[in-house]
Amino acid sequence: MTLRLRLTDEPPNLLHELPHLLAHDQLPLIELVQSLFELLDKHVTGALTRASWDAGKYYGYGTQSVKLQFRKKDSSTYTTLKTIKTDSAGNLKTTTTATVDGYFRYSFAGTSTTSTVSATGDYVDVQ
Repeated sequence: MTLRLRLTDEPPNLLHELPHLLAHDQLPLIELVQSLFELLDKHVTGALTRASWDAGKYYGYGTQSVKLQFRKKDSSTYTTLKTIKTDSAGNLKTTTTATVDGYFRYSFAGTSTTSTVSATGDYVDVQ
């Protein structure tokens, strides 16, 4: 059983997009603020896989509930931010906003035939 997590800065980073957003003087302030918040979002992707002992390979584990969790830099306790389902191929994709330094991870509670697993936390440094 494996669970991996990846954080990406998609869409492009805030400093790159800010001049473009500010150039649109017709853009209502609420849309500008919303656009800025969207740029701060982290795209969190991953995959839940499990072994097929007969085939000797790992395959995606589809339609399973997985928790996106976060812990602050100086804490040892993770808090669940949201629960999402894997797609039919075991892939995970969601977004979240990073407001403080800390670690994000995916965690799977397991089933009667598959053990629990948590990804290693990915560190985010909010600047």
